Parts: sequence; structure tokens; C-alpha cells
Amino acid sequence: MDISNITGSSTSSPQSSKDALGKDDFLKLLITKLQNQDPLNPTSDEAFIADLAQFSSLEQMEGINSGIGDLALLQSNATNTTMVQYIGKTAHLSGNQLALNDGVAQIGFELPQSAKKLSVQIYNESGQLVRTIEKDSVPSGSHYLDWDGTKESGYQLPDGNYSVKITAQDGSGNSIPVITRTSGVITGITFENGYPELIINGVNHPLGAVISVST
Repeated sequence: MDISNITGSSTSSPQSSKDALGKDDFLKLLITKLQNQDPLNPTSDEAFIADLAQFSSLEQMEGINSGIGDLALLQSNATNTTMVQYIGKTAHLSGNQLALNDGVAQIGFELPQSAKKLSVQIYNESGQLVRTIEKDSVPSGSHYLDWDGTKESGYQLPDGNYSVKITAQDGSGNSIPVITRTSGVITGITFENGYPELIINGVNHPLGAVISVST
């Protein structure tokens, strides 16, 4: 699989604050404390053991933090590898944008209730109405409508990006809200914003906007 469509930005890992004491600094302080203790009143065994316990806890904590960082890196790499598998597949998202590829486009929408009449208006990138599709007695639920990229006259429109506006009415002529869906082929993955996004129809979409992915 061609992974040339994967882009990213290099980000430096967060640097630990210079004001924070590490285990080496703590050990130096402990040695300095022992070297400068009062010979007539030396550090008690209990205090020395407590200092060693603190040092051991600090060392273990740094080891845990390092392990968590390594685990997060492995998880990130696994996610990035999984994302590559989406390239070339079709994603379905919320929105009114429509991509016509090879004379085929799919228009998705969702109705909260049955519609007596439904009108799908398709516009080109200049905002001109190029096709109107009318449907009668459309039940509630999710629907997908195929468009062959032609105008009413049968003229084949060029591939590219279009937009849709869908209106629906019930049996009494009242307007029904319609949720439009958009779909397109995933052509790449980008990490330039610090998290994975799918490139669909030349636009970056976060994973949260994707409803489903199909072949």
C-alpha cells in the first residue's frame, strides 16, 4: 500500500522541568547531608533509613513514568499503523458535501419520521443548482441515494465536489428536519494537528466525525 499520503509534523517531547529534582539530585543531597552532619549528633538510623526509602520511592516513580511514556508511544504507533488501513476505503460522515467520482456519488440522509415528499437539490461549487431529485413516501430512518452525476437533461457533469440541500414534508405539508450525510474515499492520513485525521475530498476530518467506513 502506498503510504505517501501520510503526513505529520514533528513535535518535541516535553522536557522535564529543571526545577524538579531527579534521583541523582536526591542522592547528591543525601551524600552532602551525611558529609556535613554533626559528628557529635549524627543522623539516626531511623532518619537514614527514611531517606533511603524516599530515594527508592523516587527511583521507582521515575521508572513507572518512563514505562508509561514508552507504552503511550507504542499505543500511538499502533494507532497510526491501523489508520493506514483506511486509505482507499469510503467514509460516511455528517455534512452536506458531496464528491462525484467516476460519475458516481452517494447522498446520505436521516429522517426522524416518515416523509410524504422529499426533495434533494444538488449544487455545483459555484452554488448553481444542477439537479433536483424528488421522492415520495420515504420512511423514517437512514437512507442512501445514488446519483449518477447527470442533470435532468441527461448531461454528464464532471467529477468534483458538490453540495446537497434536502427538504422533507409530512402529509400535512409541515417541514421535517433532515440530517444530511456525506461520503468520500479516504485518500490519506495526516497527523499535522497532533492527532490522526482522515483526508476525504481534500478536506481533513477528525475520526470523531466518521459515522462508518466501508470498502
